[in-house]
Amino acid sequence: MQAFILSLVLTFLSLPSLAAKLGSCEVTIKHSNFDLYGDKGEDVEFIIGGKPLLIQTLDYKNGKCRAESYQKGNYEIEGDKLRIFLYWDYLRGKGVYDAPYGAQIITYRIDKECTKLTKVSSKVYIESHARDAKAYDDGMKFLFQKPKTKEEQESLQDYISKVEHEYKGDFVTGEAAKEIIDEVQKSFFTKAQNRWRSRF
Repeated sequence: MQAFILSLVLTFLSLPSLAAKLGSCEVTIKHSNFDLYGDKGEDVEFIIGGKPLLIQTLDYKNGKCRAESYQKGNYEIEGDKLRIFLYWDYLRGKGVYDAPYGAQIITYRIDKECTKLTKVSSKVYIESHARDAKAYDDGMKFLFQKPKTKEEQESLQDYISKVEHEYKGDFVTGEAAKEIIDEVQKSFFTKAQNRWRSRF
């Protein structure tokens, strides 16, 4: 039993904490890596006055040596707002059909008392499986072809409702979907640039 507990504890690795300003509040940002039963990833925790206000998984890969599906994440602080950027994708041509593709942007605002983060908005676009997955027959296909009947429209709405419930966000389509994917990707580019500059 002791050996099992020890091995479980060792799967979590805390990284050095960062200090930042969120509005008028001093916030500690704590990153930690995890490797739990082969599933690897990174969590970030936002702490004010010793109290954790939000814990978010940024990065996640499944337990295979070369992950077939993955989640990438990033965050930005703008004044009193905290923005979380998330992106999901999978390796094409590897027989992966049930992995999601898409992006999400979640915006929180800190209150003046520095005690609460309130979700301001959450926009999400998700394709829950590969477009050519023959095993699925749901409303996702009507994201790419206009529904012609009442049943098809209801099937699309049912798909959207399920995504909104699972990801706790407002589903966007068309140009709005392209915009959040582009914005999430841009945040990763900015993050990489800042890391590169910090080395010099």
